[in-house]
Amino acid sequence: MSTAPQSGADILARIKPRLREESTQICLRPDLLDAWEEANEELMASQQEDIAARRLASGTSEGTRLLAEKVQQIEAEIEENALRVTFRAIPKDEWTLLCEQYPPRIGNEIDAIVGYDRDGVADASVRACMVDPVFDDASWAEFVKVCNPGEWNELKNVAAQVNRAVTSVPKSAWAERALSKRAGGSKPPASGE
Repeated sequence: MSTAPQSGADILARIKPRLREESTQICLRPDLLDAWEEANEELMASQQEDIAARRLASGTSEGTRLLAEKVQQIEAEIEENALRVTFRAIPKDEWTLLCEQYPPRIGNEIDAIVGYDRDGVADASVRACMVDPVFDDASWAEFVKVCNPGEWNELKNVAAQVNRAVTSVPKSAWAERALSKRAGGSKPPASGE
């Protein structure tokens, strides 16, 4: 019994495919990160003092409570000033064109194997895949100047993830296990059922 091949157009219309997206955030305010680290250390020391003085049984000391509020205030300021970045995978043809712009480095065997300058493509993919925020050339140049290597690596990693992650059909062992067990209080099936 032979069936006719499925129509690619029908399949695409049914599944409504989209390009993968991932987001991350970075904080370009080291002064806030330093303030948080200092305040958090003070909070931990105060909590240790509370434990040593056995004050926790009667609740948190006023000093610890004030330090905790300070830490949360700084966290809120960091969150407010964090740069949220969204990346979207680029289609295969655009990825190929991007790779062609960065030929393998001379003498780099891995570049020669993959067919492009891996570092050049990784750096270029950040801007090519970033869909939010949108930078013009001048603001992009300014943005790149204030990114430290760790922040830049985070951006490169997320850009690589949206383009290289293979999305297969997931199967949850937890869901399978939960649904294979009888509901609490239900009777076991009668023999023959």
